[in-house]
Amino acid sequence: KGGGAEGEIARHRLDLDPALIRAGKDPVYSAFCDGGEIPLFPAARELIELLAAAGVRLAIASGSYGRDVRALLEAHRLAGAFEAIVGKDDSILLKPHPDPYLIAARRLALPPASCVAVEDAEKGVLSARAAGMPVIVVGTEVTRGIPIDGADLRLGSLDELLDLVRGS
Repeated sequence: KGGGAEGEIARHRLDLDPALIRAGKDPVYSAFCDGGEIPLFPAARELIELLAAAGVRLAIASGSYGRDVRALLEAHRLAGAFEAIVGKDDSILLKPHPDPYLIAARRLALPPASCVAVEDAEKGVLSARAAGMPVIVVGTEVTRGIPIDGADLRLGSLDELLDLVRGS
C-alpha cells in the first residue's frame, strides 16, 4: 500500500522507530542503486525507449531520493530518456500529496492535465489524481492482489502497457 516503515510499524503494532529503520536502510538502498543491482521491471526498458523515440516527454515522480533514481537510470543507461526526475528530496509534501507530480509537470512545462501518470501504488494514484492527472495503474508481482482505486485505466502488467503503446 506504500505506507513505508511507518505504515508497516503501525500495521503490525511494532514498537520501533521508523527514523532508525530509515537511517539503516537508506545507505544500503543507495548502494544497490549506485551499483545498478536493482533490476528494471520487465518491459520497462523497451517501453521507455519506445516512448522516448516517439518524442513523448518523460519524467519520474518518485518516493525515493532523486540521487537514487538517477543512479539507477544511469546504471541501466536510461538517464537520457527523462527530462525531469522528482525525488522525495525535491518536495516537502510527499505522495499522496500532489506536490511530486505538480513539480514534475512544472519541470516539463506542461499542465498536469496533459500528463499521464503511470503508477503501481495507492498513494501514487492519490498523488497524481490530486495533481489533476489521468492515471494508469500497472500491476506488479507485489501489488497485483492489492485493490487500488482511482485509476482511469488498470493494467495487469507493464507488458500490457507496452502492447498498448505498440498498438498491438
